[in-house]
Amino acid sequence: MKPCCAPPADTPAEKLDNDLHKFLHTHRNTLCRYFQSCGLSSGHPRLLFFLHHEPGLTQKALADAMDIAAPTLSVSIRRMEAAGLVERRADDKDARVQRLYLTAEGEAMQHRCEQGREFLIAAQFADFSDEDIAVLSRLLGRMTSNLEAAAETLPPVNRKEEHP
Repeated sequence: MKPCCAPPADTPAEKLDNDLHKFLHTHRNTLCRYFQSCGLSSGHPRLLFFLHHEPGLTQKALADAMDIAAPTLSVSIRRMEAAGLVERRADDKDARVQRLYLTAEGEAMQHRCEQGREFLIAAQFADFSDEDIAVLSRLLGRMTSNLEAAAETLPPVNRKEEHP
């Protein structure tokens, strides 16, 4: 795999930021390669996860839960329907409402996705102690809180402009 091009690191915090970027890049690429080996695009496992845990969501409810634009989700759903992973069914009480469900093949694919997560977790923490994992989790939690607080100081994002 080709290494990421990182900006110069003059401080320990800049080096760590570069290291985190490289880790996230490698994590995403490894996960994408696993999912591609199963025949999935990168966003599909998340869609499978939601429908596995909340079968019968409407397309709008699923888009809201996944925090993505409805047109983006529509394309994924059509692809997954064509692949036999997802099906639409009319609502029992209102036939105008379409609900989304995983097919048997979709459930099997969801299981393969869970195995991918287990593979990734085992690989990335292979030589970590439980204490190492706890410390890293605590530090990442602090970093996340710091970023969330900093994000609150930024102007709001107009979601309609973000996803035309």
